[in-house]
Amino acid sequence: MTETILSASALILILTALRRILRGKISLRLQYALWALVLFRLLLPFSLLPSSMSVLNSLNLLPGETVENAGDAVSSPVIPVRPVQAFSSAEEYKKAYAADHGISPGEVPEPDEARMESYARERASVSPAAAAKVVWYCGIAAVGICLVASNLLFYRKLRKSRRRLDIRDFPLPVYEAEGLPSPCLFGLFRPAVYLTPETSEEGETRKAVLAHEITHFRHLDHIWALGRCACLALHWYNPLVWLAAALSRRDAELACDEGAIRLLGEDRRMEYGRTLIGLTARRGSPGQLLYCATTMTSGKRGIRERITLIAKKPRMLTGTLATVLLIAALAAGCTFTGAKESTVPESTVPVTLYERSGITIAIPEEYADQVLVDPADNSGGTELLHVYDKSVYEKYEGMGWLFTIVRYTQAQYEQFLSSDGSGQSFFAKDDSYYYGFFIATDVQSPDDSETFSQLLSALGDFVKSDMVSRNSLTVYSDSEFFDKAYTYEGEHVFIKYYPYYASEGRRDIVWTLVLSRPVRQDDTGIWCVERWMDANGYTYPYFPDADGASSEEYYVNLQARCDAGHETGLLDPEQVALSFIGEVFGHAVNVDSIEVGPDETGSFEASSGNIDDYLPTLMEGGSVSAYDLLPCFENFTRETWPQLERDYGADFWDPLWVSLRDAALGYLQEDRDYYIAKAYLTSDGAYSEGLDTLLAMQWRADSALESQCLSERFSDEEEALLRQAIVYTLSYTESPYCLSVPEYGAALYLDKYPLEYPFGYSLPEGTFENHTAESFGKVTVVRVNGGGLEISYLHPADGVFYVFHIRSTAKGSSVLEVAVGDSLGVLEQRFKNMPLETATGLINDGDEYFGAHDAVYVYHETEESILAIVYVVKDGFVTGIEIVSGLDGRPY
Repeated sequence: MTETILSASALILILTALRRILRGKISLRLQYALWALVLFRLLLPFSLLPSSMSVLNSLNLLPGETVENAGDAVSSPVIPVRPVQAFSSAEEYKKAYAADHGISPGEVPEPDEARMESYARERASVSPAAAAKVVWYCGIAAVGICLVASNLLFYRKLRKSRRRLDIRDFPLPVYEAEGLPSPCLFGLFRPAVYLTPETSEEGETRKAVLAHEITHFRHLDHIWALGRCACLALHWYNPLVWLAAALSRRDAELACDEGAIRLLGEDRRMEYGRTLIGLTARRGSPGQLLYCATTMTSGKRGIRERITLIAKKPRMLTGTLATVLLIAALAAGCTFTGAKESTVPESTVPVTLYERSGITIAIPEEYADQVLVDPADNSGGTELLHVYDKSVYEKYEGMGWLFTIVRYTQAQYEQFLSSDGSGQSFFAKDDSYYYGFFIATDVQSPDDSETFSQLLSALGDFVKSDMVSRNSLTVYSDSEFFDKAYTYEGEHVFIKYYPYYASEGRRDIVWTLVLSRPVRQDDTGIWCVERWMDANGYTYPYFPDADGASSEEYYVNLQARCDAGHETGLLDPEQVALSFIGEVFGHAVNVDSIEVGPDETGSFEASSGNIDDYLPTLMEGGSVSAYDLLPCFENFTRETWPQLERDYGADFWDPLWVSLRDAALGYLQEDRDYYIAKAYLTSDGAYSEGLDTLLAMQWRADSALESQCLSERFSDEEEALLRQAIVYTLSYTESPYCLSVPEYGAALYLDKYPLEYPFGYSLPEGTFENHTAESFGKVTVVRVNGGGLEISYLHPADGVFYVFHIRSTAKGSSVLEVAVGDSLGVLEQRFKNMPLETATGLINDGDEYFGAHDAVYVYHETEESILAIVYVVKDGFVTGIEIVSGLDGRPY
């Protein structure tokens, strides 16, 4: 925030000076447009790349650092807000601590004297940064309320008094309204022009006013006004922002005067000025800055400036234009960029320094009583520093670990990228190493997890930031790798792999291997598998574990061996894929288990986008790549389909549909899903009936990926239409409906498709502290209830583990031929030869969901099975069924 205040203030001063110096010498539209720089800087919450030009260099600010976040983390002094009152007893301390944290006194650990004294000081103090932030938020709320109230009252006033005027050939609604200080343009989504009674009569005055207001509309001033108000709300404390708002509003009127004269004609310039004098001599009020409406009111000084410029007709020379643009560019460069790191002095926070293998790590002295540093020996050569919560470490053996700073070579970092990386992230690098921040994924503080988390956040943020600046490291994020489309540039080959074909002859599950040339891009370059995708669309990068060598070194050596006539099979993508499957997956495989995809970069850029270039080939029995065919639907409209029928006859549809069916489950899944959906949105009749089948096919293949595509790449209306098509297609083609647990083959069947269940929609997410996955701490679940149906599961994005609960109390729901509503006798007969167990006091959430019950029966397929099928019985009948996939063993 500090950098935004300083940068924007400097920019306002520069533009204000420039406005005064060049008044009457530049185009009024350009003069107005320059204020857009201020608007964008005020709304941009951070600086762009570090630059030696930045005004922040003179203030010794780190790029992206603000006074408040530096202070909140480690160094803000505290301001007493009430006298420090010590606790007279441990019980008094527990009651106060429990009340502050929303827990019971019994949950508060027994304190010592030092802890009670420290907490008493904490309760009696507040940091300046926190106090300033509260004041800032209160100011935003106050100005925001005034802004909203002012515009609502103004709109209500207009609605009460307005009368529609019938003005032909005018693009906006025009109303006459009583009590306006001047004509104006008002309305964000439905803008309209409002005239005063004296300007509503047909004549030259009305023409001048309408020309002025339509120019406001063309300049989008009703939208810029909203941005101006947002800046005033966010930066209410800065008088320069109020000055900029007033000057930009005045320049908006000057620019509109210039545009209105252009519309009316040069011969009407002086007449327009006289009209303006008659309308705008009335002084505007400061509160009008909060209106999202234009105005012709200027006051005496404003009207004098406007009349002067109307009479003068500013002319802008080419040299003046070049000078203005150069100054504006330099001003933007100085105020949109951040300070260079080299200008930042060392932290003034008192710290203890730890030297580790040439790297200096600082721990603030204020945490000396709260943490232990390196209480155990380092293992290996990668760990630089261990930090523990002292109180937890001393109370519970092996617990209290806050974080570890690690240093990885390129090869070690590549192996990290190939792992699940739970609790691990990298934040910096230099020419030789990557530096990581590792934390626990399980519970490390049983008594007070909130205080533990606050300590981890504050200390961890300081250590990482200080370590980067102190050791001249480069800031780094793992997303720099994961956001890349490919590991290696150049040509890529996609190979479908059917993992169950060799053993079971099945092709319903498909994985995709992505191959590239890591060393050379010509025909002599070797191939490697750089990543692979499973049937659910999840991508796994791959780097060879080459005894400490990086992938670059490893592949360069392989290339040299191939050049020498050894391992020439590396020149064949199919042989490379088969070797990879055998060595990495450990699968027995044959050539029929794989299918080579197109030797393309994976993009759809090669397509001409014109269906006429490819449809004749399909009708002649040829094949067309999905990369060529699918992008054509980007340009389809509802008129395209009947046009194709006129050009090619009705026979074009069959070969096109077959080709689309094959492409629907092809490469680059999100893109293929997008193009099939685009085709559906422009179709109707028989064409849409064929395409909605493909939508449902893609949903069955990967509903998570399809849902993501619909949510991110289509408008809300389009998304609703597409999801509705999927719902109704599946409701007709899949009866009874089956809710399955992936990988385990168990399912809960319903006799009717549950349309009331928000199938396929973005489900509400929530965080639960006590879930089946207790050893993983907090987990995020997606849950929906409705019609006697509940589905809860660990969101795949949060990790590689799944915890599924599928429950139903609805009639017709069945599992293993037993349905809700069946008698206990039917259940016992069905499982007379199967290990059905009786469970007593099952679990709390089972009781809460199913209500009262007499007995609960649990079926496990095997003794080791982590999958359970639960039948709840009440009054001799099955009243509910639950399928649970456990995580840490048998769930019941």
